[in-house]
Amino acid sequence: MAIALAEQVLQAQASGQPFDEKQLEALAVAARFLLENEISWPPVVEKAIDVLASHLGKVKAASTVVEP
Repeated sequence: MAIALAEQVLQAQASGQPFDEKQLEALAVAARFLLENEISWPPVVEKAIDVLASHLGKVKAASTVVEP
């Protein structure tokens, strides 16, 4: 499940589509489940999490920009 969700997130990112909130939530739940059970993330899951973290960092940075 985590791999399928990660692939969907990466496909959306590659095609310039917005991220689906429910998919992101499901990916986060799946990634947490893997961590809690001491199961290493598959590379595609790690890549999707990295893409999302980068995206969220950019969104957060853009929301804190103060215009003169």
